Amino acid sequence: MMIQTNKLSVKKGSLAFIDKKDLILLSIIFVITLPFLFYFKIKYDFPPGYAGFQAQISEVLQTTDFKFPDFIPYYGSGGFPFAYPPLAFYIMAIAMKVFGIGLFSYLKYAPNFFLLLTFIFFYLLSKRLLGSRIKAFIATLFLASSSGVIGYHYPSEGVTRGLAFLFLVASLFFLSEGIHKRRHFILSAVVWGLCALTHPVYAVIGSLSAFVFIVFLYDKHISKKISLFINYFFIGFLIIGPWLFIVISRHGLTPLTSAFSTHGTVSFITHLTNFENFYKLFESVIIPSHETVVLTGLSLAGVVYYLLRADIFLPFWFVSTAVLGGMEGQRFVALVASLVSADMLVRIINPKGIQTGKRIVKVVCLTVVLVISVVYITNRMTKITAYKPYMDNESIKGLGDWFMDNAKDSNYLLLSVSEGEHEWMPYFIKANPVVLPFGAEWKGDYAQQGVMLQKVMSCAREKNLMCYKNLAIDTGLKYDYLIIRDDYKTLGISADNNFKLVFEDSSYSVWEN
Repeated sequence: MMIQTNKLSVKKGSLAFIDKKDLILLSIIFVITLPFLFYFKIKYDFPPGYAGFQAQISEVLQTTDFKFPDFIPYYGSGGFPFAYPPLAFYIMAIAMKVFGIGLFSYLKYAPNFFLLLTFIFFYLLSKRLLGSRIKAFIATLFLASSSGVIGYHYPSEGVTRGLAFLFLVASLFFLSEGIHKRRHFILSAVVWGLCALTHPVYAVIGSLSAFVFIVFLYDKHISKKISLFINYFFIGFLIIGPWLFIVISRHGLTPLTSAFSTHGTVSFITHLTNFENFYKLFESVIIPSHETVVLTGLSLAGVVYYLLRADIFLPFWFVSTAVLGGMEGQRFVALVASLVSADMLVRIINPKGIQTGKRIVKVVCLTVVLVISVVYITNRMTKITAYKPYMDNESIKGLGDWFMDNAKDSNYLLLSVSEGEHEWMPYFIKANPVVLPFGAEWKGDYAQQGVMLQKVMSCAREKNLMCYKNLAIDTGLKYDYLIIRDDYKTLGISADNNFKLVFEDSSYSVWEN
């Protein structure tokens, strides 16, 4: 595959980097994706996914007039040091306090806005790398139909992940343009800095991708490439330097090192030195069951095809992203897989290339490609955007009001099989969960809290009170209140003299321990 590095022409009066043909193709992408991105969110009042963690941080910023806080209460099983990259939370807090946007409205629709902007930048990046509008169009449709991409960025968690993904893709586009114009190189470094101020994992993948781009796409001597790489991250660190200074001066390096050891992102050495771990990584990231044969098969075939042609840019980017991305890295591999799959699909349907041959041949080939792509994405988007809320607003409001009036800042244990319900609960009731991994990565006990939460959810599935009591005894859990969802009577808790019913509605009951 020939990487296109000649400057693309931009007609006078057109948008920067985009001409009329691009606008038409992008409009088609929006027409296809918009109904799926918005329908399921308009259908429900409560935002899909879980973002109580984000909502709590945003609330703290609003109540302190945007001063950088030391700690965030409730999450991380009683509060955690605020060492999380803050940009997304400040944007959310400003949108709510200054512009009056409601919490649920922001959580539902901001991720969609970020995704649509990401599609634009990815289309432009694909056009630059593949040298073809139609390939860029198909690659963007493939990206939009990836479970890894939509699953991590479409729900309410996308207020942080989605923004970081946007910065990641935008930084790579500007870096591809920076081959010819230094201002685009500088802009790419600045955008990478914004990515690092939004989410640490995306910053890691962004730095890896920038390294790959500079090494393979920049026609420079090795010493010059090293210099470019150093300059790139020097500019980026100028952006994140003030935040790092505040965090380290207040909390030291412990929160940062603790967070980077979670989610399996930077523990790539364990994936390479242990066959079982490597196979799990391969199965989860490169051939995940939630993707399709089309995207997975074409991308793997493409990687082999490029290697046979001694073209190692995309294969190297593909493999290195898969390894460094960890067990949750499919969303990043999808970037490269979409590019490779689009290129391979066009090659298979029209081996001689779209730009050659008679007009009727080009029309037929383009029509076949478009039909396959549109049918594919509409089928995929219907499945992967059908999220449902974990709870309803009315029931959680009543429970939250009771806790605010009677038991604010107390300790509680929630009996629920829903991880999302566990995540949202502290925000609404303003109490401390004795078991909750969200936020715990900044305290260093993320893994332990994650194991505990799985045990609690397992007891909830069994609907066995003794399971909880034994778990509390074995682990030393101490809580003031037990919150039970729905059919508490099957637990037999009403006959246990150690618990007293203090609140009950149609969805929850609260028992004092």
